[in-house]
Amino acid sequence: MHKKVNKHHYVDGRHNETADQSLKDEVKRLKQQVAELEKEHFMFQGLLETIPDLIYFKDRESRFTRISKAMEHRFKYRNKIDNVLGKTDFDMYSEEHARQAYDDEQNIMGSGESMINKEEKETWEDGSVTWASSTKVPLYDKNKDIIGIVGISRDITERKENEAKLKEYRENLEAAKEETDNILANVDEGLFLLDKSLKLGSQYSKELESILFETKLSARPLINILKNKISEKDLDSVNRFLNLLFEEQQDGDMLQELNPLVKTLAQIDGLEKYLTFKFKRIFNKNGNISHLITTVNDVTREVMLSKSLEESRAENKRKMDWMISILNVDPMLLNDFINSAEQELKNAAAGLNDLEDNPSKSEFLDLIYRSVHTIKGNASLLDLDFFAETAHKAENDLSQLKEHQSDREENLNRFKNNFFLLKKIFEELKSLINQISGIHNQFRPRRNQEHKMLIHSLEKLAKRLCGEADKNITLTFKGFDDNHIPYEYKLMIRDILVQMVRNSIIHGIEPSKERLSKGKTESGNIWISVDSDDARFKMTFKDDGQGLNLEALKTKALGSKKWTQTEIDRMNAQQIGEIIFEPGISTVESTDLNAGRGVGMDIIRKKIEEAGGMITFETKTDSFTSFSIELPLKKQEN
Repeated sequence: MHKKVNKHHYVDGRHNETADQSLKDEVKRLKQQVAELEKEHFMFQGLLETIPDLIYFKDRESRFTRISKAMEHRFKYRNKIDNVLGKTDFDMYSEEHARQAYDDEQNIMGSGESMINKEEKETWEDGSVTWASSTKVPLYDKNKDIIGIVGISRDITERKENEAKLKEYRENLEAAKEETDNILANVDEGLFLLDKSLKLGSQYSKELESILFETKLSARPLINILKNKISEKDLDSVNRFLNLLFEEQQDGDMLQELNPLVKTLAQIDGLEKYLTFKFKRIFNKNGNISHLITTVNDVTREVMLSKSLEESRAENKRKMDWMISILNVDPMLLNDFINSAEQELKNAAAGLNDLEDNPSKSEFLDLIYRSVHTIKGNASLLDLDFFAETAHKAENDLSQLKEHQSDREENLNRFKNNFFLLKKIFEELKSLINQISGIHNQFRPRRNQEHKMLIHSLEKLAKRLCGEADKNITLTFKGFDDNHIPYEYKLMIRDILVQMVRNSIIHGIEPSKERLSKGKTESGNIWISVDSDDARFKMTFKDDGQGLNLEALKTKALGSKKWTQTEIDRMNAQQIGEIIFEPGISTVESTDLNAGRGVGMDIIRKKIEEAGGMITFETKTDSFTSFSIELPLKKQEN
């Protein structure tokens, strides 16, 4: 028998089972949501507990409703408040800060717009200041209504302090740079830093460009900048000196004495400048040399003033020496010298003009030789060395002009310069003599005393020449007391005697030891005598020296190419001796202020012959040389 199943009951059972399952699912879902909420709450709570930033919630009245652990700790530490919930910023901060925060929050809640990363200055009740970067956003309920704000603030006090310090540092740096720029723009000397590679730093004074006449000097090697401005020798010295300054073991103070850039001549923009560089070491924090601070000064004016002062001093000393020399010369002899020198300078100037017009004619060169040589001899007689030395330089130029025709123009120009200087000195000498003529006029000698002055001058000349040649002589004069020298021949006789005394001491008289070895007296002798009759003036000049060196004369004659070997071989002793009267013949190997030109005897013979007179000589080896001169006398009118 089958049991009957109630269909309605079956359907209700199934419905109940479905409902139970739905309930279970809902419960499960709710549990999951609760778990999620608990998880989120745990995470949120963990965030509030652990994050170092300050997180807070506020209601519509800006009262704290919840805060993070970090904020809670902060209020306890700063404000000694254990519970801030329900309090506002006015309870913790200054009125100024609290009011600003309140206004910001009310604006957020009123507008719904967030405030992102606003930097807030927090002024506490105790007066201390902190800084925070705050972000505040509106807090909504489930109906999307704003019920407060959520804020997160990060303490940026340290950053703001660092920024303030950095700002102050930058301001100080800018101020320092401005000061440096002002200094570099206005300092009146070149100023720059030099690194170990000897390159200039990025900054330098404006004046440096003016001094060196260059721009864009930064990072350029100093050696390259100075190239073509100073000599290669100085450039090499500068390079070595600067490298030594960077060597730690070298004494910087001692090295300064080696500085090659002190009053150094430089060619800058076609002009000559004198520059002085000074270098001083700069040390880094480790005590090592890092740079050289360098100053450059244009000392051209200083150097030129110094040179001008030195030249002025030298000029004053020169004039004083001249004056002393002039005051030591007898006025009559000085006057004779001026007259003679003036005439010889005119003769030389005329000869120079003729020589330039006819460069191939040597007689004009010989004429100039004779005039300059006469001036030199007469200046030496009066101890006017400053004049004699200049004449000697002019003679040197003439000698070069005669011997080196290939450099004729250069040698001629050199002679012209010295000849111009000789004339300039002569004019200065005349001017100086005019200034002191009053002194001389007070002591002007009588005519009958002139022979004594001539003797005195010749004795002084002999003494000086003997001192230079290390020889001894005795001068003996005869006939001078009777005024036998005619007035018209006075200058000529003086010139002749000057040349002959010079020749005897330089060429003829032997040194004392040599004389003794020859059985002679230790001291040499020169005899000068004058006499006259109704028609002629006569003078004899004799020394007891070695006589004319005939072999040396033959050699010199052959070397002059004026005679051939055959012509010389045919000459007798008298004819060979006559060679001394030819221009350019001298037996002295080297020239100096006293001898060696071979123009002296040429001058003597020419002057004597021009006056209508004659000169003869005798000589004997190791015994003597004598000259006899005769000059016609003018007939006296009744």
